[in-house]
Amino acid sequence: MKNYTKNFVDNVAPVLSNQHEQLFFLNQYGPFYFWLHVLAAMLLCLLLWVKMPAAGVGILIWFLAVSLLAMGSWTMKSQLKKDKLIKKDNLMQEHLIRYRLIIIMSCTVWGMSGIFLFSEDPLVQVIHLCLLMVITLSVWPVSIVFPIEFYLQLALLLLPITLMLALQQNLTTNLLCFVVLAFAATAILMTQFFTQILSHLFTKEKSLIEQIPVNPVTQLMSSTHFEQAFKKEWRRSARDQQPLSLILVEINDFREMQCLLDAPSSRQYLSAVARCIKSVAKRSSDTLGHHNKAHFVALLPGTKQDDAKELAKRLQLKVEEAKLSNPLDESQMITVTVGVSSCVPVMHNAHNKHRVGTSYPASLLEDAEQALERAKFKQQQPYAPTDLRDEGQGSGSMYGTFASG
Repeated sequence: MKNYTKNFVDNVAPVLSNQHEQLFFLNQYGPFYFWLHVLAAMLLCLLLWVKMPAAGVGILIWFLAVSLLAMGSWTMKSQLKKDKLIKKDNLMQEHLIRYRLIIIMSCTVWGMSGIFLFSEDPLVQVIHLCLLMVITLSVWPVSIVFPIEFYLQLALLLLPITLMLALQQNLTTNLLCFVVLAFAATAILMTQFFTQILSHLFTKEKSLIEQIPVNPVTQLMSSTHFEQAFKKEWRRSARDQQPLSLILVEINDFREMQCLLDAPSSRQYLSAVARCIKSVAKRSSDTLGHHNKAHFVALLPGTKQDDAKELAKRLQLKVEEAKLSNPLDESQMITVTVGVSSCVPVMHNAHNKHRVGTSYPASLLEDAEQALERAKFKQQQPYAPTDLRDEGQGSGSMYGTFASG
């Protein structure tokens, strides 16, 4: 049970944090969704055909509409994998919106069956209602990510048949109305309950991950512990007046890759790039870790800017030599973009050790981030020109940045 809960949280937590992963999560059960809808629609159509042969054309049209919408939901994932041109977030959002519209349209078609295919036969009413409840349960995972939309889908599915039952004015239909209302209320309450539980679990999991000193996937230092090591190394370098360099590394188009891959495959790419970083920055004094979900970071004590630049170039070549296939385009390999910043740290007040220049570590990191952003706009150039500038203003500190795409 413990392993099942962990696997469930591992799959759902990213969904709560990233819409690109939501798209993949909602589509990975496409075949099940398709066959459930088709078989349920087929059962209802056969039953109605026997009881209402005169409505055969309408039943056939409704069945085709349900099948086409279920097929559209199923093929969404395969279409996304085949799309080689996905490079921007707005295209991802477009796919996500398209999927959500298909689900809403499917619920609308099912809900309309409660009006246009309504039968006065009590047995048919019970079976029809049970099938609508099953379809409601099939779209319930949407509530994990989009609770408001689930409430809309719930209304589209159950409200039409509930109104038709209420108009019959007999004991059986009144009892069925009560069952529908009880089911809807339970679904809403369970949605709120599970949303709160999953949100709480995600928060706890994130907190636990931040407390782990080493990332279990990449075997690099976690972002929280890296910040602590960064500040400690900054103070040491400032005391010894030694140069300190920092390299930010980003896998190109990794966010787009994540929506096409499952979690284990994404982790394999992260692990492979991390091994490349460790093979290049392998001094015992080098500190390797995560800056955030998108960036690796290497802190290089006693390393001048020119040496850091050469190391960054070797890192890019190492990743290229690894020949990691790019899932966005199989004809290309995975590449990385780097941003380098270097300086000689200083203290604000040499007479007061408690007033260490805590703002300067943030400045060094910010310079590396800016260099990384510049490199993204210069992907056509193998190596962008170095941009050195003196920001010491009398303090004796020298900052330099280097961008390489």
